[in-house]
Amino acid sequence: MAFPTGVVIPTTNLSTAAGDPSLARADLYTTVTAVNDIIASADQASGMAMLSALGKYDGAKLPTTITSTSVMAPASGVLTIQDIIRLTTITAVDLTARTGNALGDIAISNNAAGGNAAICVYDGTNWRYLAMGNLTVV
Repeated sequence: MAFPTGVVIPTTNLSTAAGDPSLARADLYTTVTAVNDIIASADQASGMAMLSALGKYDGAKLPTTITSTSVMAPASGVLTIQDIIRLTTITAVDLTARTGNALGDIAISNNAAGGNAAICVYDGTNWRYLAMGNLTVV
């Protein structure tokens, strides 16, 4: 269930002693319905993210794949990723044909280093690569 939006609960019959109790009943019902919708939206798509007792969001509830372009801009200016980033490989031809590259872009090419895989970094003008064969095995 999605988080309720656009619900305006009138308070006219609830805010003063002169309010009509028979009309307030409908307002209270609208309020309880909206609260139930909020509770039902917990950890659902388009709903409300629930925090743990430590005030943190459970990383296991995050999607394993983000299929759209997302901009993450933490206030600290540093994005910390504690696990593995899995990049899809791209051919050197497709990599150099891309437009809209920005300084610091990173890609994995399956054939940039003389037909071998390489880590590629855009230097603002060209894609530079570090051949995987030159790296030490862990």
